[in-house]
Amino acid sequence: RERIRVVHLAPGDEFRRRASAAEAAELCARYGVEPGRFLVHVGQVARRKNLAVVLRALARVAPDALGTPALLLAGPPGVGAEEVEALVAELGVGGRVRFGGYVPGADLPTLVGASLALVHPSYDEGFGLTPVEAMAAGVPALASDRGALPEVVGAGGALLDADDPDAWAAAITAVATDRAHRAALVARGDLHQARFTWARVAQE
Repeated sequence: RERIRVVHLAPGDEFRRRASAAEAAELCARYGVEPGRFLVHVGQVARRKNLAVVLRALARVAPDALGTPALLLAGPPGVGAEEVEALVAELGVGGRVRFGGYVPGADLPTLVGASLALVHPSYDEGFGLTPVEAMAAGVPALASDRGALPEVVGAGGALLDADDPDAWAAAITAVATDRAHRAALVARGDLHQARFTWARVAQE
């Protein structure tokens, strides 16, 4: 045990750069979403990402609380992607979910920064870098309370029960309708993400 040392990863500084409103609007138009009115999930569309809880939550959120589409899935299909697509159809939220496919690294920081919030409901992550990237981009991170995420996200984001769509629906509604609540989450995330730098990684 004494020979083991945990060194956390860090987001790239490109996530800390703030795009102009024009840049964000142009990029969002390409992906078919409205700046500040969509949730983003970054990663494979796969069973292990537990997207079902977010989709079930979305079905419980008032349509006018978010834009159309309300959720952008930014990532390629993985194992179980067909199950996610089937659930979208079953829940009747096809018009509120966009499958964006793989997003190039050059687009990702601006796209994440233009979102209302990042959703990261995975059952298990070895680290879970995307919530920290979201915090660095000035966006609230809504993450599950499983795997390494409680350690990584800490008090910087909202940790939610991975199996409770009502909790996710309430958290999504809060960031969408309560500006003060969202601003407080952004401030907490900004303080938290400052701990994660590549200089610190190299030093440790």
